[in-house]
Amino acid sequence: MWDVHAHVIPQEVLDAAQSGLYDLSLEGEWLIIDKRRVLVRHLASLEGLARYAEKFGLSLVLSVPPALLRDDERSPGWHRFLNEAMDSARRRLAVASQMLAVLPLASVKAALGEWHRVQDRALGLVMGSDINQKLVGHPDFEPFWRNYAKAGGGLAFIHGHRAYDARLNAYYLDNLVGFPGEDTLATAALVFSGLPLDYPQIQWCVSHGGGGAAMLLGRWQRGYDTHRPGIDTSRPSPREIFQRLWFDSVVHDPRALSYLLSMAPRRVVFGTDYPFPMGMQHQLEAGQWSQSTMQQIATNTENLMKTVTKGRTIL
Repeated sequence: MWDVHAHVIPQEVLDAAQSGLYDLSLEGEWLIIDKRRVLVRHLASLEGLARYAEKFGLSLVLSVPPALLRDDERSPGWHRFLNEAMDSARRRLAVASQMLAVLPLASVKAALGEWHRVQDRALGLVMGSDINQKLVGHPDFEPFWRNYAKAGGGLAFIHGHRAYDARLNAYYLDNLVGFPGEDTLATAALVFSGLPLDYPQIQWCVSHGGGGAAMLLGRWQRGYDTHRPGIDTSRPSPREIFQRLWFDSVVHDPRALSYLLSMAPRRVVFGTDYPFPMGMQHQLEAGQWSQSTMQQIATNTENLMKTVTKGRTIL
């Protein structure tokens, strides 16, 4: 089975940080990037990643941790460098894997140029929940999605990546509330913008089970049914568009997973957020998922991977 949400930091990134390139630095086991700190101990271990995959019989869709996502080209050459490093890492890994590319999405021209360069080596792209604080459905990015779809599309994996609210600085709330809140916002943007309808060639997958989106879907539907301001009711309803999205299984509670599956039974796929402490590896260790749940998610994941790779040759 494929794990669509597994993270790695290639050794080349640590080497660049050691040399002070791309505005990176190292402080012991911490990578410093854009004033954010990432503990690299497990993230940089391809051996540990391979052991994890072999233990659970997994193939891996690899992406960088969210702190490494940069929307713009503040450090020239960053996205090209990082994609080459990721490609090298997956080729050195001792288990089957694919990678998700990083793109400078704040510039449509630059993002398309980098995608055309790497599209034969990447399953798709990974992005944050917004692009310079503009939602994924913002009109500025429509030319990118149109051309990305025209080029064959692929997976667009959206990962909550930063919390802008200073109130979340306490109690680790930037992660516990902020990240899933950003996933919720990204899901809402996809639902109400209609992007999944406009570009069905793109397979949109939201991390952390879409945050709280499944619980809010009834509220969104009510807003649609009562013609709330700003909602385009000429499009299909939120409930219908929700079924065109994919969600990973990183929800931390079997009951929450059951509810998500009840709302999108064919669209929940396997992901663990390896190797973060907030990931799902502990639930695999403890066998907390029923056999029927595992089978349902395995089937969904296989369907996603078949859809994303159909008609494409990824080197």
